[in-house]
Amino acid sequence: MSDLGTCWEKIHDMLVLQFTAIRTSFGHSVTVLEHRFKDVTLYSGLGGHVSRYALDNIALEESHCRETLCMDKKICGCVQRTSYGLPCACQIATKILEDKSILLDEIHHHWHRLCMG
Repeated sequence: MSDLGTCWEKIHDMLVLQFTAIRTSFGHSVTVLEHRFKDVTLYSGLGGHVSRYALDNIALEESHCRETLCMDKKICGCVQRTSYGLPCACQIATKILEDKSILLDEIHHHWHRLCMG
């Protein structure tokens, strides 16, 4: 318990720490590409251009499409495409079969925003 001025300073300090942590996370997304995405044709054009969270979601969908061998839109449902704006299992399976990479244009622009400005 203290006066308003002291509480305000403490809250401000906590917000500055949170803001710094978020900026660090964004910087990390831009500069560091995990080993599991390096030298993989599917992800070759995405490193440093989309968030790590988006890459993780795509990798999860890729593992799902490898397990189910999903190429059928009826089975896939394309939920990841419609909900998140990321490639779904049937699109990823097609890319893998054709040995092509996911294009930046196939990912919603929301996932491209890696800066605070």
